[in-house]
Amino acid sequence: MAIEDSTLQLLILITCANAAPVAASMLFGPHFNAALDRGFRWFDRRPLLGHSKTIRGIIAAYVLTAAAALVIKASLLVAMLVATGAMLGDLLSSFCKRRLNIPSHQSAPGLDQLPESILPLVFVHPIVHLHWYSWLTIIAMFCLIESLLSYYLTKLGY
Repeated sequence: MAIEDSTLQLLILITCANAAPVAASMLFGPHFNAALDRGFRWFDRRPLLGHSKTIRGIIAAYVLTAAAALVIKASLLVAMLVATGAMLGDLLSSFCKRRLNIPSHQSAPGLDQLPESILPLVFVHPIVHLHWYSWLTIIAMFCLIESLLSYYLTKLGY
């Protein structure tokens, strides 16, 4: 069975949205890296999100996802919804990881991938009606891609 165009487009957009903050960090280093939570601590006295969640990363997600949409001829509205869902998923996973006392940049299989792949699909569902197997394909492929990228980026020191 071939992957439908919309399934492949969404996988590309979700991957770009989630890779953009890391790419921005690699590109800009310490520049423009204001923490999104501004150092705020939650009731448990742990950081709300952590220093690695930055305004620069959010902006990069929107810019790279829009650029990818133009290249693959996807809807810009869908791209913006994907970026929003991916970033909210990323922030949710970071919030949960801080509550679980998991340090920034430490792997948490499932928690690192599922919110970042499921929320974008929920956000675009009113526009792009996918079959359940397309949802599973996108989530599984994203988990695989993200896990491999994380592994190799960790090896490279990112």
